[in-house]
Amino acid sequence: MWDLCATGLSSLCIFHCIGLPFIATLLPFAAVISENELVHLGLVMLAAPITLWVVLNTGFTGSNVLFALTALTGLSLLVAAVSIHSLEPFETVLTLSGGTLLGAAHLWRWLQQHGARSTQNRLS
Repeated sequence: MWDLCATGLSSLCIFHCIGLPFIATLLPFAAVISENELVHLGLVMLAAPITLWVVLNTGFTGSNVLFALTALTGLSLLVAAVSIHSLEPFETVLTLSGGTLLGAAHLWRWLQQHGARSTQNRLS
């Protein structure tokens, strides 16, 4: 469940970066939300504890190492985009890259677990 929640949050970050600027041209209020740093910080503050909880409870064996590295790299890019002001010109690229890595990692982990359960159910 946490992987799907994290994937949804990552998708929300990506939509915020890509979709909100287009919507802002149509709705002036959306432009205010698009540029508000509290929105960015809020999304990262939601994503960080979920990701860290899932990574720490996954264990670091086998394919979990790849999941953990991918998820933590994605989260690091999101944190850098929000907190390092000298990277502001690259904020969109960092956020899109981080959100994509983070979402893909969580989705991959969920699919692995779901596939493993489906296989066990068919065998029993």
